[in-house]
Amino acid sequence: MQLSKFTSNTNIIIFRIFLLSMSISSYIFLHGYRILNEQALSQDFINFTNWTNYAVMIWLILFFIWRDDTEKVSKLYGFPKGLLTMSMTIVGIVYFVLLSADHNPPGILAFTTLQHHYIIPILFVVDFLLTNQEEYSWKWLPYWLIYPIIYLIFGLFYGYATDVWVYFFINIPELGIGTFFMWFAVLLSLFSIFGALYIFISKKLNSKNNEN
Repeated sequence: MQLSKFTSNTNIIIFRIFLLSMSISSYIFLHGYRILNEQALSQDFINFTNWTNYAVMIWLILFFIWRDDTEKVSKLYGFPKGLLTMSMTIVGIVYFVLLSADHNPPGILAFTTLQHHYIIPILFVVDFLLTNQEEYSWKWLPYWLIYPIIYLIFGLFYGYATDVWVYFFINIPELGIGTFFMWFAVLLSLFSIFGALYIFISKKLNSKNNEN
């Protein structure tokens, strides 16, 4: 995997600076809004969207910290990059299809919602398409699915402990166990489909790069 052309490529660096600035600014706006309105910051750490967006922000920060060290920066690609690309795609799709119609955030939160669910996910997928140099393994897919399952377990514990259900599709008391498992199967299938898609794309991109 020839990482040097990405760690030193001016266009890629500028693109990732912009992506990181979008990520950091979104949380400055979000947390600033909470503080000014005397709202608990803890509510920004309980949904899958923020878990995944924080992970992307950390990924980008580590890229800039490690970009002169090929051995370290190589650890950011492959498995973790694929996991985040898959997860950010689901963040955007689930919000657009299932949540956006009933979500009308006030003020600056409308912009942070746009950042977290559309702008940053799209840019991160573009980053994958522009920079992927590694052929992903099909063996990674079941391990990638552990992440949404971990979130699901957290969401259920949080819901039963606080009676605050972050997403309607994990609200077992409201849905019933049968409907809950239906949603679980649908969403896990969605993760699987897009995880498989990115593995397939990585293999195609790798094959094309080898030909060149």
